[in-house]
Amino acid sequence: MSELLSASMIIGFVIAQGGVVFVTAWLVRRLLKWRLVGSKPLLMTLSCLAWIIFTLTAYFMLGGSGGVMEGMGMMLMLCLSCVVSSFVYSILWAIIPAIRKPANG
Repeated sequence: MSELLSASMIIGFVIAQGGVVFVTAWLVRRLLKWRLVGSKPLLMTLSCLAWIIFTLTAYFMLGGSGGVMEGMGMMLMLCLSCVVSSFVYSILWAIIPAIRKPANG
């Protein structure tokens, strides 16, 4: 039972992490009033990069030494989960509006 709870908490965190990256990219796109479809992957990439930089900066500012067994392994997993969840959100952000558009004709 505890394994199920642990797995669901990890998956929930990964979904939330990708959601933060997505919301940041979405807000920047709205603020800049960009309507180009090509801006979506660019903004998701920049937002993901900003999240990774923030995470690593916070780790080192709090005294992280960079050793894999001293927390850097967890940071690498956070960065990897950020990239994976951001990729999934990017695909969904591109596909869902295309599905919602009514067919012409």
